[in-house]
Amino acid sequence: MKKNYIVSATTGLDNEKDLKKLLIKLTDITKELLGADRCSIFIHDRKTDELFTFIAHGISELRISASGGIAGLCFTSGEVFNIPDAHSDSRYNVDSEKKTGYRCNTILSIPIITEKRETIGVFQVLNKLGTEPFSDEDVILLQQLSSYASSLLKRALEFRESIMVGDSEIRTIGSLLHKDEQEVLDKIESSIIPLRISDNPLSADVCFNYQNLQLEIYRIENNYFAVQKNDKHKIIINNYMLTKDVPVKVLYNADITIENYSINFEQLKSYFKVKLNPYNRKIFFLNRDQNGDILLELKESETSIIRVVLEKSLILLQLFNTELNLKVNREKITDDVYVNLNDEIRIDNKYFNIRKLVYEHLIEKQFYYFDPGVNEYIISNRNGNIIMTDNLDLNWSCKIIKRYGSYYFNKNNCPYEVFLNSALVKNVALQQGDKIYINGNVIEFDFVNNVFEKSKFSFRNFLISNLKHTFIDRSVGLDEISFCVEHGELVSILGPSGCGKTTMLNIINGSQKPTAGEVLIDNTDLHKNYDFLKNFLGFVPQDDLLFENLTVYENLYFNAKLRFPGKDKKSINSLIDRVLKEIGLLEKKNIRVGDPLNKTLSGGERKRINIGLELLSDSEIFLLDEPTSGLSSKDSEKIVEI
Repeated sequence: MKKNYIVSATTGLDNEKDLKKLLIKLTDITKELLGADRCSIFIHDRKTDELFTFIAHGISELRISASGGIAGLCFTSGEVFNIPDAHSDSRYNVDSEKKTGYRCNTILSIPIITEKRETIGVFQVLNKLGTEPFSDEDVILLQQLSSYASSLLKRALEFRESIMVGDSEIRTIGSLLHKDEQEVLDKIESSIIPLRISDNPLSADVCFNYQNLQLEIYRIENNYFAVQKNDKHKIIINNYMLTKDVPVKVLYNADITIENYSINFEQLKSYFKVKLNPYNRKIFFLNRDQNGDILLELKESETSIIRVVLEKSLILLQLFNTELNLKVNREKITDDVYVNLNDEIRIDNKYFNIRKLVYEHLIEKQFYYFDPGVNEYIISNRNGNIIMTDNLDLNWSCKIIKRYGSYYFNKNNCPYEVFLNSALVKNVALQQGDKIYINGNVIEFDFVNNVFEKSKFSFRNFLISNLKHTFIDRSVGLDEISFCVEHGELVSILGPSGCGKTTMLNIINGSQKPTAGEVLIDNTDLHKNYDFLKNFLGFVPQDDLLFENLTVYENLYFNAKLRFPGKDKKSINSLIDRVLKEIGLLEKKNIRVGDPLNKTLSGGERKRINIGLELLSDSEIFLLDEPTSGLSSKDSEKIVEI
């Protein structure tokens, strides 16, 4: 029963990066689990050789010698200490009670040991509630909790060390703000995040091949500051050349130029985003196919020429063959090399878009670490390892279950359709690289690196290939139509009446099958996987879909209720207001729509409401049939602006 409590109580802690918050949560769990009055979790500080904790007897931070007291003995020896009477044990320092005013009767101390047999701290609980000392069962339970928590604490400790800055750095930034009051410095210390740019991949967040480069970028809330640690390289920000140890504020939209390389402001923000999500690691392989073309794949093969390693903000190209014709910024490369977003990379004189790869597979995703020793993970809209927020009153969850070394997905009480890759599922076995789609969210499973990758559904290209369509009377509606639309593009299809525009739209929205040809969304056939892909398509037909006796708001409201039956009224109203602003009809929300002959709204306004019905869905692809037909030039302009 108590083992089940450990599983349920620690749900969601796997991705807690803040060491202090993690210690507080684990402290509360430990006290509840063992029925103890107090608990302290000590962590070893390697720099000072001290044990510190954030929660102990009401003190914000307590530090002791790594060899001092019962906790120190436990840490240095690696042994369990279960002391039924502290005052009769010569190893207990009674003087500590004079400082705290707290009498200690029973003590249980257990070392925190990682998988690599490194001791990183101590769990210590004091005073078992009641008259009995801590039992053998308590020892086993705390050992189980310590074993589980060791990996969480190790990762949180590494993250804490990666974002720590020294007092001199904090005062340097404080001097730029012309504020050296302790209160201001404390605020800087609590919110500052460093980004280290250097030529050393072991310590750098971003690596450049400039010898002895040392540039620090600090983010404090929404402000950015840069400090060059030496004068080895020419670095320019805001048209100002940096000098050693003199901080400069990075203004909004400013570029950072290092020698002849520039980092724009959006890239700078993306570097910080990646740093704050430290579990990201992706490996790709560039493989040659039978025709000699280069393919980006997840698996190594006999034809692999380059391994691409994305880890945090580092991009490493590892060559399988030093004879490969690889050039970075026109320089011939014959060995492994670190590259960056703006580098020009050519393989056999063909451009390789490293920026697109990084944005699609790293920056636009959230990475969740999972412990392979844990047998159940929860996906939920409330409390779980992976949270998918929605506006449903229902508290739902799905489960990832590990059995006999394999992973399985269980739909549980999730109200949404769930697709594995493109197949509708409820309970299914999972393989490396599988993708689960839930309510517009995508979860990709990387069991090799023990990571779940979460992102919003999106697509790279919408491909129409060799579409042909023949009607029943054998007349030709479409004849070899092909084109490709990239994500973010607006495409207009022009032609006279009766040329097949509506027929083509009915085919590419999935409601009608072509005689020949394919409609592909990222290489997934729309018509073969319509149940899966229909949720990401929005279609506005020529015909009016409005109820004439309802107001603008009521038309949108009842459409939203049909789409989202589980959403509460407050959430739906918020969604409708957003859509009304987008279509420019917020001021006319309470006007009755009427019919085209008894006009209360213009033709352009009616068309915008029809578009608004589809905007409620937040689809990825919108298809509009004759959206500006019969409208004035001004109304047509407003439609295009949407």
